[in-house]
Amino acid sequence: MVVSFAASAVSYALTASATSLSLLYLSRLPTVFQHTVLAARTIVTAATDDGQRATFLGYVGVSFGIGFGLGPALGGLLSDVSLQFSAWVAAAGSLASLASVLLLLPPDKPQKAATAKGGSSTSGVARQAIMKFSEACRLPGVGSLLVIKLTTGLAFGIFQSMFTVLLQNRGLGPKQNGAVLSFVGVVSILVQGALVGPAVSRLGEARTTYLAVWVMMLGFGALGAVKTLVGTLAALVPLCAAAVMLTALNTSLLTKAVPPDQRGTILSVDMSMGSGTRMLSPGLGAVLLTRGGDG
Repeated sequence: MVVSFAASAVSYALTASATSLSLLYLSRLPTVFQHTVLAARTIVTAATDDGQRATFLGYVGVSFGIGFGLGPALGGLLSDVSLQFSAWVAAAGSLASLASVLLLLPPDKPQKAATAKGGSSTSGVARQAIMKFSEACRLPGVGSLLVIKLTTGLAFGIFQSMFTVLLQNRGLGPKQNGAVLSFVGVVSILVQGALVGPAVSRLGEARTTYLAVWVMMLGFGALGAVKTLVGTLAALVPLCAAAVMLTALNTSLLTKAVPPDQRGTILSVDMSMGSGTRMLSPGLGAVLLTRGGDG
C-alpha cells in the first residue's frame, strides 16, 4: 500500500505539471505500481473466515466507493480554479493516504523466504510463481470465475473509460460530469454496504453472481437506449449495483476455490486481470464509440 500511494502521488504530480500530451501520457506510467485494492482485499481475506468474507470485501468496496463518490464532485469544483490545481490536490491526498498507512497499519510480519537445495535464484523464484499460478488456475471452478471476471471486467471497463465522453456528447460539462460520477459512487456505497450481505445470505454467492451478471446486461441495454439525463441516472442504478456486487462476490468465490496457501496467488491473478482489462478498455471503447456511436 505504501508503494501504491507513493505511485499515485507521483502520477498526479506529473499530471499537474505536464506541459504536453507526451508528458501527460508519461504521467500514467507510475500507475503500474498502484495495487491498493489488491492490498486491501488481501488484508481482509487474511483476517476473515469464509462466511464473512463477501460482506467484509463489500465494506472494502464501500470505502473506495466513498472516495469515488466524493472525488469527482470535488474535482469538478476544483476545476473552476484549474485542472492542474485538481491534480495537485489529488497528489496531496495520495501523500496523506501514504502517511495514514505508515501511521495506522500494523507492519507486515517478516516471512522466511523459501529456499531450494543449493540456494535460491531469481529464475527459481519466477518459476515457482508461474507454477503456483498454473496450479491455482487449474483448480475446479477457478477457470469459470476468471472468465466471468474477464468478460464483465472488460465490459465495465469500456463503460468507465468512455462514460465521460458519453456524458459530454449529451451536453454535460465538467461540474455535471462530476455530479453524475458522484451519483455512481453513492450507488456503489449503498449497494456494497447494504445489499451484498443480505443478498448473499438469502441467495448464496453463486446465485447472486449469476443474477448480477444478468442485471448488468440489462443495465447496459437500458443505458444505450435512453437519451435524457434522468434516464441515464435511472439506468446507472442497476448497472452499477450489479458491477460492485460482482466485484466483491467474484473475489470472495475465488478465494474459496483455492487452498489458503494459494489465496495470495489468486488475488494477484484477480487484480492482474482487472488491470489488464482497464488497459484494453479505453482503446476498445474508442473504436466502438467511433464506429457505433453512443446509443
